[in-house]
Amino acid sequence: MPRDEILAKIKRGCNLWSQVIPVNFIEAKNTNTAHIKIGFDAFEDSRMAYVHIPRYFPADMHINAERDWVKNPDFDLEETIAHEMGHVLGLKHSLDEGALMYSDNVPNRIKGLSPEDIKNAQAIYGVRVVPTTIGKRRNTKFSCIKNSLICYAPDTDIEFEDEKQQQLRYKI
Repeated sequence: MPRDEILAKIKRGCNLWSQVIPVNFIEAKNTNTAHIKIGFDAFEDSRMAYVHIPRYFPADMHINAERDWVKNPDFDLEETIAHEMGHVLGLKHSLDEGALMYSDNVPNRIKGLSPEDIKNAQAIYGVRVVPTTIGKRRNTKFSCIKNSLICYAPDTDIEFEDEKQQQLRYKI
């Protein structure tokens, strides 16, 4: 898989979390400034990935380089990155097979965050509020899908830093 495609999958996996909590993931300029170091390694077991999180950053995310991330539809790199980032954020495995944070790979699982994933992340970090710059600075409310915790904001491309938002830098 080409490097630019891997980076795009990492960004999309991280953005699943950034859409619902006030944490921005950005690519670090070098590994010295990264909070999360991502590497592709040969594994001696069947795991797809794992993350080692010391008491303080940087965390080390290891992706199984021997998996066929391109041809095998059961191995979704974007979802795997999002799952491991969930651990970096402090989430544990879920008992819900429909959750991204479920401990095993579930073929045909609906992609993205489940209501439980969102609830657990927001319990730690709070709800993401997306700012806009129309007139003076104000907050934009999320539009939510009826009967769901899944929400989206029309201004998701706007980056805004204040004391309520955190940044985590990653580097391959």
